[in-house]
Amino acid sequence: NFELCFRFQASHPGQRVIIIGLNTLQLIILTGFILAIVGGVKAYVPNSSATDLSLGKVLIKTAVGLFVASFVAQAYLIAKSRYTPASSGTHKPTKIRLLAFAAAVSAPFIATRVAYSTVGAFSNDSPQFNPVAGDVVILACMALLMELIAACIYLAIGCYIDPSERLGTVQNSGKIPQFSSLPVV
Repeated sequence: NFELCFRFQASHPGQRVIIIGLNTLQLIILTGFILAIVGGVKAYVPNSSATDLSLGKVLIKTAVGLFVASFVAQAYLIAKSRYTPASSGTHKPTKIRLLAFAAAVSAPFIATRVAYSTVGAFSNDSPQFNPVAGDVVILACMALLMELIAACIYLAIGCYIDPSERLGTVQNSGKIPQFSSLPVV
């Protein structure tokens, strides 16, 4: 039996959909990262065989497809959280709205990053979008800078959310160390 570390309880069915969606989104993105890393190693290692090169490109295209799907799912969850009634109990209603705000503000930056990856993976006519041999200025502006801005937005919003409060009630919290209980070095 495979069980998730977190089991959330939401006070409203719409919130349950959002929480399950966020957990699923994490799994999709993690799978995409793994496929992208393996594909990049196979495709861009010097002296790769033709089969490794072709397998690497397929894995990269699959990873980019997962990233596009996760971006679409993120847009759906933003809209869903906007129209979900506020809860009465498990968490403050502003917490999901703050996360939705962070996702909405960072969406254009993530969209630019996803577009860069999509063009680089699926277009053979645009070698400047190749992350290894392409134009460094395009890579810096469309990929690295966009990720940095999105990460800063999430970090800034994360500073407003109290870490002792969760989006839902966590069962079996004894298995997961809390940040407040970790020793400070």
